[in-house]
Amino acid sequence: MKNIFNLLLLFTAFAASAQANLPKQKELPVNEQTVIGKWVFHDLINDNTPEENAEIKELLDGTYVEFKDDKTYNAEIVMLVTGTWKLDTATQTITTDTNRRKNQIWKVNHVCKDHIVMTLNDGSQQVIYKREK
Repeated sequence: MKNIFNLLLLFTAFAASAQANLPKQKELPVNEQTVIGKWVFHDLINDNTPEENAEIKELLDGTYVEFKDDKTYNAEIVMLVTGTWKLDTATQTITTDTNRRKNQIWKVNHVCKDHIVMTLNDGSQQVIYKREK
């Protein structure tokens, strides 16, 4: 029981530290106007060890996702990927189609003026992106 409590505390600390790097902002509704923009990687929310997170952050540093108002999309994670996107406001998901590989589904956990938190496909890791100004 004590180990479970300690694990829960550790997870809460990771989530809190990731959120602490962002100023408190009003959460916005998930719609096309609020998700359009270029979003640059900022941080992670997950239950990995600090060492694992450091490795993941190093890999994701400088990556971005861009949802344009003409429904095109760019993402640079390992390589530049372009395609189209569509938003389902009922499920708060963005589906991207690159015509080269399986569609990607981004779950929008929440969006604010300066940041968006999303989960890719069925993953449990939340990725925090900051809006590029």
